[in-house]
Amino acid sequence: ISSADGEGSGAVGALLLPSGTTDEAGNGLASGDPHDECGECLTTDDAREAVAAGVRSGIEGAVKGAIAGGIRAVVTGVTPVLPTALAGAYDDVVLAQAATPREKPDELAKPAEGRRTDRLTVDQLIAFKVHGVTPQFIREVGTLGFGRPSPDDLISLRVHGITREYIDSVQRSWGKLQLDEIVSLKIHGLTSQFAEEMKRTGLSGLDFEELLSMKIHGITPEYVRQAQASGFGKLSADQIVSLKIHGVSAQDVEKWKALGVPRPDFDQVVSAKIHGVTPEFVGQMRKLGFTDLDLDDVVSLKIHGVTPEFVAQVREAGYGQATADDVTSLRVHGISVADLRAYRSAVPRISLEEIVSLKIHGFGVEELRRMVKDGQLSVDDLMEDEDRKED
Repeated sequence: ISSADGEGSGAVGALLLPSGTTDEAGNGLASGDPHDECGECLTTDDAREAVAAGVRSGIEGAVKGAIAGGIRAVVTGVTPVLPTALAGAYDDVVLAQAATPREKPDELAKPAEGRRTDRLTVDQLIAFKVHGVTPQFIREVGTLGFGRPSPDDLISLRVHGITREYIDSVQRSWGKLQLDEIVSLKIHGLTSQFAEEMKRTGLSGLDFEELLSMKIHGITPEYVRQAQASGFGKLSADQIVSLKIHGVSAQDVEKWKALGVPRPDFDQVVSAKIHGVTPEFVGQMRKLGFTDLDLDDVVSLKIHGVTPEFVAQVREAGYGQATADDVTSLRVHGISVADLRAYRSAVPRISLEEIVSLKIHGFGVEELRRMVKDGQLSVDDLMEDEDRKED
């Protein structure tokens, strides 16, 4: 390895290549003593060997990347012995074959014929070291029937304190689970005792995902019993989770019953909760005369932005008999109370249905004023004329 002036850099050579390495002419490429040219440079044997291991790994970026990776490895305590040991334990993972002086940097990144390309990277080796993934741990996990676990799986097991003993216990209680399921089980504190308690509530045949979802959302056996006693009939695990997610309580159901809904439908109650329809909202609509609406109808009003205030304003504008369908149609087509008053000023006896029709066909108030004079042309005539133009 030469500098710009052709002089060999013993310090860098010592970091990258084993002592005694020569070029094709037999000239020494690494003196073995990095102090020769570099005073207090990184000179430990661990550093030299770690960087050389980085080069042999074929890190993207060749020598520059290898230096960075090797230094990171030294800082975290990854020595050349550890990658070799981990490689042997990690099934048939091969880091790389030892580089010879004749190999060029671009050749180091190419896998040898028959060599696996899913080698452990320096970053993965460092993560193994930091989290305590040892060759022994890899072999232990490998004997438990999971095939070849990924580096991320192994690290996750260590991060969450999952031991072989814990895995054995889980498999005895739950049967065959995947590694990521075991991690989820540990993270969320899901136990076989919880599964038994849920079974006693009448929820039989629950699978792992259903139990995990119930645990994640804080569903207790008591909550399940309350939900089942709310008048919905037999509920599934997914329905109970939905009740919990949307905050539907037994008290909510009792309020609907008090309003005259003797057996609230599950979907209706959940939909009402999602859209902010409360028993109080229904009571206000009933006071305005909307007494024959079911929960689906009230939810539709809420979705389209029909409020008790809007209904009262529509009636004050001259439409005292406006129905739920009328006010919903006004909202759907973006017709405000100010629009109603403007249309009525042009055609005093115009109906809500006619206003909606004019809006749909693009007739503004001023245009209506010009075309309707002294009753010579009715709104129906305008619509028929417009339909003829479209045809």
